[in-house]
Amino acid sequence: MEKLAGGLFANMTASDFPFERDTVIEISTENTLNEAFKTLYENNILSAPIYDDKAKKYLGFFDIIDALAIVYGVDLILETIPEYVIKKSSKKVIDFTNDQAGRTIGEFYMDGDSEAPWRPVEPSTPMKEIVSLLADSVRRVPVIDPETKRVEKIISQSQVTKVLHDKLEEMKKAGQALDEVFTMTPENNAFGVKNVVVIEDGKTVRDAFKKILNEEVSCVGVLDSDRKLFTCISTKDIRLFGSIESVAISKIKQMQGSPAKQKKNRLLHPALFDMSAADFVSFARQLATGVEMTRPPVVKVSLSTPIEVMIGKLSVTKMHRVFLIDADNNPIGIVSVADICKLLNKA
Repeated sequence: MEKLAGGLFANMTASDFPFERDTVIEISTENTLNEAFKTLYENNILSAPIYDDKAKKYLGFFDIIDALAIVYGVDLILETIPEYVIKKSSKKVIDFTNDQAGRTIGEFYMDGDSEAPWRPVEPSTPMKEIVSLLADSVRRVPVIDPETKRVEKIISQSQVTKVLHDKLEEMKKAGQALDEVFTMTPENNAFGVKNVVVIEDGKTVRDAFKKILNEEVSCVGVLDSDRKLFTCISTKDIRLFGSIESVAISKIKQMQGSPAKQKKNRLLHPALFDMSAADFVSFARQLATGVEMTRPPVVKVSLSTPIEVMIGKLSVTKMHRVFLIDADNNPIGIVSVADICKLLNKA
């Protein structure tokens, strides 16, 4: 029996698949860590191919999880330095941080060093093969021009989910029946229910990102004082830092200011790792939307929600996951864009 992806993406190849950007954003091995970090931040992307101009080849992806590990490492270094040393020698501390941030990508990466797997395909590759790759722990697939040997587009799990949503809407408008798999629900078909990694109300950004790294997940739920799901914080939120040096500078500003001044200016010059996770997400959503949010949205669905509806929510909100909640608003599972690709890869 042909896999679901084979039917929905019949006769479609990588070259046919829509790409939302005019050009592919790349990072050179000559770029510094700060420059690579800023490239992700300024272009609002989660990863970018690393290209070695001397060797004329790609080394992999510089991924947001790589950036998180580096920024978190800088923060840990600062945490080990006594506060009185930072107050007296702030310039030296910043210089040290800048030295680390000024190291080139080429100094950090060799072939295969990135946490994000590199699985290139050609433009003629059938989409059903690409969906199979995306279902097997690969978040994005680079499409390489066979003549120039350069990446011409990148196909991600979230993009596949969006195109899938558009196809399902077209089928419904045309009166075509959808595969029964799209009517499945967690309640009747036992999928999506899993342990959700969470942090409690009042925990810091440092606590959240530590859990993300230790648990090897891309997101943690944030619970309110009643232990109900309030919002979530994910790896993409690390882009709020802007640059690696901002970690050191904001930490020093916090230590050198009075407690009252710190509180008053915490959003202007925040030591971001020391902010509460809830405040941090509110700030991140405000920067992204221009709208102040006291309760940043998180996409929730019930156990009776069909997969088709989840796909629609993922596409419209551009989120990478929906949280399954029970009748009491307790998080009991997650359905992600990766799960959707695995669904398409089923027979």
